[in-house]
Amino acid sequence: MKLTYNISAIIANNQLKSTENQLTKSTERLSSGYKINNASDAPAGLAISQKLRDQIRGLDNASQNSLDGVSVLESADGALEEINTILQRMRELTIQAQNETYTQEDRENIQVEVDSLTKEIDRLVSDTEFNEQTLLNGNLSYRAFTDSPSVKVDAYSSSVIAQDYKLTVTKAPEKAIVMNTSSTTGKVNLTSPVTAAEAGTITINGVDIEIEEGDTADEVYTKLRDGAKIADVNLFSVADSSVAALNTYTSDTTDSAGYTVTSFANGSTSLLFVSEEYGSDTHVNISSDNTALLDALGLGALATSGSISQVGVDAEVTLDTTSGFTKTATYYADGDNVTVTDRNGFEMNISVDGDTLTRMTDDSTLSADVNIEATGMGAMILQVGASQGQTIDIVLPDVSVNALGIDNLNMIGAEGLTRSLDAIDGALSKIMTARSTVGTYENRLEGTSSSIDTTSFNLEEAYSRIMDTDMAEEMTNYTKLNVISQAGTSILAQANDKPQTVLQLLS
Repeated sequence: MKLTYNISAIIANNQLKSTENQLTKSTERLSSGYKINNASDAPAGLAISQKLRDQIRGLDNASQNSLDGVSVLESADGALEEINTILQRMRELTIQAQNETYTQEDRENIQVEVDSLTKEIDRLVSDTEFNEQTLLNGNLSYRAFTDSPSVKVDAYSSSVIAQDYKLTVTKAPEKAIVMNTSSTTGKVNLTSPVTAAEAGTITINGVDIEIEEGDTADEVYTKLRDGAKIADVNLFSVADSSVAALNTYTSDTTDSAGYTVTSFANGSTSLLFVSEEYGSDTHVNISSDNTALLDALGLGALATSGSISQVGVDAEVTLDTTSGFTKTATYYADGDNVTVTDRNGFEMNISVDGDTLTRMTDDSTLSADVNIEATGMGAMILQVGASQGQTIDIVLPDVSVNALGIDNLNMIGAEGLTRSLDAIDGALSKIMTARSTVGTYENRLEGTSSSIDTTSFNLEEAYSRIMDTDMAEEMTNYTKLNVISQAGTSILAQANDKPQTVLQLLS
């Protein structure tokens, strides 16, 4: 027996310390509910669980993002539905105006309502917002850039790849203009009142205008103006046009500035006919059964049709002369776009404007080489995953009046009504396509949210298996350790009493 070292007591004490440490851990797990409370408990398990926790929290937020996107789309769809209703009403009015039981005044009243409805569409577009973001004005559509100042990229499809495109664009002529600029035959020289030799019928785009003997110059002008209007042609009288030429244009919104639009004077004015509509097949055709009448009106030696390319916005035609005379007038060119398709099926709409207009051109086209760089998108990007790149791009089209092509609806002339109906039908088609796209996005986002919730639930289960305490198992372990601790304490007490036996031997 040894007195200096009580080996039994030391062993009992060490075992008791170990049991107490395990009992402390078990108590911590039972009280916190977690198996891992610090890094030393399970280093690998902690790392895995924290990664899972990050994914779970990211997915929960992504699910919320998806539902936020659904709210955006529902807001947009509500506005698109209202625009669709307005377009249907405009179509009804257009069909109504085509009925010849209605007078010119009736059609003018219809025009007032149609104009009001177009303004309402633009108001809806500008006022439809979500969290201060306008949804339907094109800000959430695709974007592209061009290095050509005379080309405007309006839109491109969702399949476009960001890269440079080299395209050759051909723009068909739009407005049609007829005017005789000859210094000898281009001036009005009409007898007032009209003589029998000058009386006859002038036909403008199929509309017959009767010039009768005894008509004054003002009456002739009024007949020409009103008849041309029916034929969707605007008539202007231009002072001192004998040496004037169409040679340039500038952006402007002035309507008929500088033109006399009520009458004309013999020997000093010429007639200018400008089509109200636009398109590659637009013409102003003028003929008469009396050549003397054409000569008297300064129209005898001109070509019977003409065309002029347009800019895509209102443009100003400038007539000037070397003597310093300058007169201007606005023609309206709403800008039908050119659709260019490359070999990969990527489509792009482009408006092309020319550098200079020299006189009138017959059915020629304006061509240009254009560099277009598709470098980015203006889509609303929704983060619908827990990791980088897990996104859905929401592209909402521009449905403003200009984008829909209904900013110049004409309820007066027959040809204008036909084109207006075509334009409204095209706008309805665009709205239906837009609503279909919005509905598709909604379904995708709702499905995405549901899928995210399922994934998040499964990750929560995996996280729980790693982190959460099995209370029944841990309580069994705690009870065992508690009993061992009590037994260890008892044995330690007995081991500490062993040195007393040495004293008995000494005594």
